[in-house]
Amino acid sequence: MEEKRYMNYSLATYHTKDGKEYNYISYLYHEVNDRGDEKRDTFTNMEYFIIDVKSDIFNNIMESTGGFVANMTTRLFEKENLDVSYLMLVAIPQPNNNFVFKFAYFDNEFNLLKTYIDNNYNDYRYFKNKFKYCTIKKLGSVFDLISNEKFHNITKDISYNTSCDFDLIVDGQPIDENVILYFNDVDLLLTPYKKENLARNNIEIDHFEFKIAYNGIEFVYLKGIAIDTNGDTIKDFQTDAHYSKKGIATIEQYKKLKIKELSDYFGYQYDGPISIDDFSISMSLDFAKNNSDKFSYSPELLKIKTNELDELEK
Repeated sequence: MEEKRYMNYSLATYHTKDGKEYNYISYLYHEVNDRGDEKRDTFTNMEYFIIDVKSDIFNNIMESTGGFVANMTTRLFEKENLDVSYLMLVAIPQPNNNFVFKFAYFDNEFNLLKTYIDNNYNDYRYFKNKFKYCTIKKLGSVFDLISNEKFHNITKDISYNTSCDFDLIVDGQPIDENVILYFNDVDLLLTPYKKENLARNNIEIDHFEFKIAYNGIEFVYLKGIAIDTNGDTIKDFQTDAHYSKKGIATIEQYKKLKIKELSDYFGYQYDGPISIDDFSISMSLDFAKNNSDKFSYSPELLKIKTNELDELEK
């Protein structure tokens, strides 16, 4: 079973205690792994939580923690000579559908010492889960901080006109998660190594097809597949030198070789399934925006849009 990831999102309204209203995005992330296990996560682009970094629980956690978490906490405190008492992770509403948050470091009187920006929701979620037992403020709203001068360097970057659009315009229209986008510049996306392996067996990419995907390094990204000049999907093995140098170009040839390899490995004739994975490629939204002129809607979608316009003009 292939892993499935879904994201539902919608605009919502937050009401502050002083009677003001602000728009924000509410998210529901739903993941089903290859074993059928489900995981759901709800969050918004305006929430925050505060970690007590002077607590015994925090110190106990950090005794066996390194990597990115240590770089953003104990190692940073030492390197920058910061006497940090509280670490806030706070989401900052953006003009479009992009999850951005800040690491904000405070002393014991809540004077701001330093901030860093991140756009990886996985980082935010990881910190929220890892330090949940030393969190002193859970899921406040950034909009409640606007009137407090101590938080100005955090709230100054809030967009008050947030939307669910992805801020990627193709053929004059904003994209959504339902569209399929064509991308024809093979040289821009494919490494010489991959091109060499394909060319060895006379396989040529006609175009890439991209759709919105979730839970990547940058939260929302484009995930694409490659289509050859015969209209077939390029497979992973076709881009691999191990197989291309042996002249393995078709699915039938690949299955035959894999059965032989697995049979030799196990010592008996293997008759189990052979998985055939599509060659896939990921693209950040920022990269897509910088190359938006290279995208077009799929011909099928253009036909639908043309028919819709014709109906409106009748």
